[in-house]
Amino acid sequence: MGGTGSALVLALAGLMHHARQKGIRIGLTLADDDKIEEQNIGRQPFGVASSMTGGVYKCSDVALRMNAASGKCQNGREV
Repeated sequence: MGGTGSALVLALAGLMHHARQKGIRIGLTLADDDKIEEQNIGRQPFGVASSMTGGVYKCSDVALRMNAASGKCQNGREV
């Protein structure tokens, strides 16, 4: 879930949202046991706050961003 993987997932969010509007449901599983570190900031779409909270898992952060971008969650909660 580095720079390339996270960018790809966020790009897929828009396509998945469009598919959902057409009645097509697509599932996506993210897997990476790495946590966000300060060195990731700038090269990958993670916020500074994510690196300061004791190491959020990259997949969790990207999944939250993806769901928010596609309208599937608001304020960190599924809708």
